[in-house]
Amino acid sequence: MPTPADPFAPVGESCHRDGQPCGYKPATAPDACGKPATWHVMWDPGTCDNSLTCDEHMALIQSRWVYVDRHPVGPDCTMPGALWEYSNRWCVIPDDEPALAVARALNGDR
Repeated sequence: MPTPADPFAPVGESCHRDGQPCGYKPATAPDACGKPATWHVMWDPGTCDNSLTCDEHMALIQSRWVYVDRHPVGPDCTMPGALWEYSNRWCVIPDDEPALAVARALNGDR
């Protein structure tokens, strides 16, 4: 459990790939796809615009739009404080103190 000195819960075991749903939603659809997400897509690193998508919608994205990077959904994707690591093409929870301090500040913790 987190303590007042460390507000983050310890990182646990890898999540199952079907634990996060595809967020693709056409303007005409009442709901998002909802199938298990298999890809994490970075659209704009300046605004941190990113999304999770299934294989079917990743194929659609590749045929229609330009994105900055993508990687298979992993255990750190969408976790608070996770950073997109472009060189290794994955999301990672920082383990160095300066990066953790930034993550805590972004999370509203001091």
